[in-house]
Amino acid sequence: MQKALFVAASSSSDSTLSCQRLLGKVALITGGASGIGESIARLFHKHEDEVRSAIDFTVDKFGTLDIMVNNAGLSGPPCPDIRNVDLSDFKKMFNVNVKGTFLGMKHAARVMIPINKGSIISLCSVSSTTGGVGPHAYTGSKHAVLGLTRNVAAELGKYGIRINCVFSLCSSNRLGLGSLAGKGKNC
Repeated sequence: MQKALFVAASSSSDSTLSCQRLLGKVALITGGASGIGESIARLFHKHEDEVRSAIDFTVDKFGTLDIMVNNAGLSGPPCPDIRNVDLSDFKKMFNVNVKGTFLGMKHAARVMIPINKGSIISLCSVSSTTGGVGPHAYTGSKHAVLGLTRNVAAELGKYGIRINCVFSLCSSNRLGLGSLAGKGKNC
């Protein structure tokens, strides 16, 4: 559990509408300990029980789960030539980026459907809509996250649960900065 960030917003000196909307909400943010997704990635791809436990822990501690942020992700090594892509790197990328997001959605839905509300947010990438800006496995995995998000949104909307993606071009953490070293091909 040390790899997830649990947030219960109870008071705020910021009176902006966007901050006020979060007052009293409980969020589970995977990958919240550092950088986009790096810190929780292994948790998500190894054991579904750990994902379930993280969500159950949040509900037990705070009484609900209002927001789930699927922030886990890897970018993988830069490899612009598909002939040189290592299959084990490809599989690892899909295990973390797609399976991790799927498990977060699945178990968040399990606790949100009975209360007919909630928000599930998954981090995506410009690579999910634009070819040629990331490694092949990363781009494919982010396309899958976008498709999964659209499909789950169509299913869970009838329960009042919002499902969205947040797209990033690149971030200034180790994941994103590592991309810059590889000529910007990991963002």
